[in-house]
Amino acid sequence: MKSEFKAKLIQHLLNRKNSEKGFTLIELLVVVIIVGILAAIALPTFLGQVNKARQAEARNYVATAIKSQQVVYLETNAFATDFNGLQGEVGLQTDLRYYTPSLATTNAATGGTNFSATANVYAAPKRPTLKTYIGVAWTAQIGGATIPEVYTQVFESIKVGTATVAVVGNPAAPTVAAPTNYTNLGK
Repeated sequence: MKSEFKAKLIQHLLNRKNSEKGFTLIELLVVVIIVGILAAIALPTFLGQVNKARQAEARNYVATAIKSQQVVYLETNAFATDFNGLQGEVGLQTDLRYYTPSLATTNAATGGTNFSATANVYAAPKRPTLKTYIGVAWTAQIGGATIPEVYTQVFESIKVGTATVAVVGNPAAPTVAAPTNYTNLGK
């Protein structure tokens, strides 16, 4: 009788297991925890990509504006003092969605080796999670040239929340050292 009882018990357990379909609470909790961990890993990466796309707007804007300053200078021997002088060149707009652009110009042409004119284009972020961008255009008289050359560079803040600073071109060189807390993008 013992073996008959064992066979019926095993048969009953097999039938019961096959009839119970679905997930246990523990299995559901494990799945929720795994999904939560994956979301915690993916969300910062996703938000970082969104900020990079927003920063691309400012980076491209500053590079375009500073190249426009170069064109304006080559045509008029002076940098544009406001965005109206740049808008005709490439249709530059001043109503960016995530940044506030500004322009600072010094047209101090004294001639000779002291010739130095500088234009800075700033893109200050409207949100504290974005980086700041600065573009600089300057003139430099190199190696006995009769007219100055116009050089440009773009800088990106290393950290978010970095304040904009004035960058002055070097009248004796085609490059400028990056300001503190900025990196040179070299555009």
